[in-house]
Amino acid sequence: MEQKINRREYVWIRVLLIGISILFISGCKIDVEPKVLADFIYKNSTNYTVSYSYIALDNSDTINLFTLNPMAEKVFNINGKGDRNPDIATCCEGFLDGLQGHGFPILITFDDSKCITYTEGEGPTTSNISSYEAEVLDDNHFQYTYRFTEDDFLKTEPCK
Repeated sequence: MEQKINRREYVWIRVLLIGISILFISGCKIDVEPKVLADFIYKNSTNYTVSYSYIALDNSDTINLFTLNPMAEKVFNINGKGDRNPDIATCCEGFLDGLQGHGFPILITFDDSKCITYTEGEGPTTSNISSYEAEVLDDNHFQYTYRFTEDDFLKTEPCK
């Protein structure tokens, strides 16, 4: 048995399809969190080999994150979710914390003989984003550069 659609039903079906289409096009917006890109650059501006390591919380082991020869650099490109209008001074602190081991003490060694240890939040160190040269590369793309200098070396003591 074949069922026929009369003209009135045909018009209503078209109106409904147009209405549903308009709702989907204009009213249903998917709110996607913007991506934030951060480049963390570590530059060795000294004549020493610099090693950068985490110290296990129980002081049982160190884990080397990177080693820089004199005048060399290491780049870490990190991306994640962020705000729509991120502030360069604060937007990427979480990225930095993740890169540096979420609160692990940091051991910086110069030529395997002079060392300095920093715990979370200490002074103008690699674990404070305010110690980095910050630059906006694009809307949600930032670059943070930390330079190891003679001043860093002068803060060290002989390694134990």
